[in-house]
Amino acid sequence: MSVITKDTTTTFSPSIALGARSRAFRFELEGTNTSNAKVDGLRTIQTRLMLQAYVDLPLRTRIRPYINGGAGFSFISAQVENQYGYLYRRHESDTSFAWNAGGGFTIPISPNWAISLGYRYVDFGDQEVFDTPIETIAHEGYLGVSYEF
Repeated sequence: MSVITKDTTTTFSPSIALGARSRAFRFELEGTNTSNAKVDGLRTIQTRLMLQAYVDLPLRTRIRPYINGGAGFSFISAQVENQYGYLYRRHESDTSFAWNAGGGFTIPISPNWAISLGYRYVDFGDQEVFDTPIETIAHEGYLGVSYEF
C-alpha cells in the first residue's frame, strides 16, 4: 500500500470568508477550493470549510500583526487519469477533519478596507480515494483584501 503525499504541487486556491471582530479577536467562516492538483495519476479537487480565529497583536503601529488558527472539514474528490491525460469515469470522494495555524500582517488602506499578507500551515487530515491513502499538508502564502463594517 502506498501513501500519496502532495508535497510538491503548487496550485492557486481561491477562498471566501465572512466574519466578525470583537476588539483584538476576529472569527471567520472560510471556504477554500483547490482544484486540478495531479498526483500519481489522480486528478483531485480539495475543498475545505474552516472556522478561523485570529488574534491581533497589540502593537501601536499602522501594520497589525496577527496569529491565527482554525479547524473544520476537508473534502477531497478524485478521478483517475491515465498516462495520456484522459480521465476515467471512476470518481471517489472522502471527508476528514482539517486544521491550520499561521500568522501575518494586516495593513489598513482606508477606514474600512485592509490588505492582509500571511502564512498558514494546513493539515487536511487522513483521506482515502481508490483504496489509496492520501496525506495532504499545505504551506500556504496568501494575500487577502477585506472590508470591515
